Amino acid sequence: MKEHPNRIFDKGLYDDVLKKAKKRSNRRTVIISLTITFIAFLSLATLLFFAYQNMKNSMEDYSEFRLTESKIQGANINHDKITISYGIESAITQEQYIKNIAGLPFTWYNEQTLYKIYDNPTTIMDSSITSTDGIQHYRNGQRVINFRYPTAGVANDDRELLKNLPANAKVEVALSFKKAMKVEELADYFPNAQWGWVADPKMEERVEEELTSVTSTEERKRIGYMIGDYAYGFKLDKDVNKSSTHFIKALKKLEKQNHQTATSILSKTTTPEDLEISGVVVTGSASELSSLNHMDLIQFVSVGVIIPY
Repeated sequence: MKEHPNRIFDKGLYDDVLKKAKKRSNRRTVIISLTITFIAFLSLATLLFFAYQNMKNSMEDYSEFRLTESKIQGANINHDKITISYGIESAITQEQYIKNIAGLPFTWYNEQTLYKIYDNPTTIMDSSITSTDGIQHYRNGQRVINFRYPTAGVANDDRELLKNLPANAKVEVALSFKKAMKVEELADYFPNAQWGWVADPKMEERVEEELTSVTSTEERKRIGYMIGDYAYGFKLDKDVNKSSTHFIKALKKLEKQNHQTATSILSKTTTPEDLEISGVVVTGSASELSSLNHMDLIQFVSVGVIIPY
């Protein structure tokens, strides 16, 4: 039997068709794989981009909040500088805070904040506050100043310590008043004060409540302290009205973010003229500051940083 010359099942022709189909199939597979890879890469890149942008926005918001808060929290503590290090999925800010001790800059602590594209900011201080007796605290081996609420009454303080320090030592001292005074009064009594403490009204109410619940004199003396690093107030520039105005503005800014202390202080006053100062920070030589010990309006004296000179 003769084979038909146009037979479609010719082996050579069939192999050619099969090869062409296989090539088309492989090409289609490669194209689909590349397309899927490209889409996956583009999706991942887009996701990382928006996550990174979200982290940057979080950094800006949190940094603005912390900077605003640091301007009014921490007695005689000033923000000095900030450095930022970026990674693929994170960033770290390192901030330095200093104290002004009679014109000498003194590094008080460093603060690191870790930001991640998938998590909330985490702030870490490289030196925490420690305490030996629940009242006197230390940071980096230096004394942390305390304030005492006017309603808490008299307690043992650091007047003797101040008097016995070397005359030329540079010292930081926190003075708490028997009664809060208006901002404009400060210049008459403390023209060289560096920082003014504004007591939290709600905390003061809590102190009064605690005092009514104890009968022991010793227990009463242990109530009513405010650790200087957590106190709220403002730097006393030459233009005190300007300083107090900035303080009120910062409080109002923090209040919008449900800041409890800001809300508490603003519940009592919303204008610079009505601000009441419950204590101040002064610095100088030990011999200069010892003369303040005898001022009748001072209820409590707390010695902080001491720099031998």
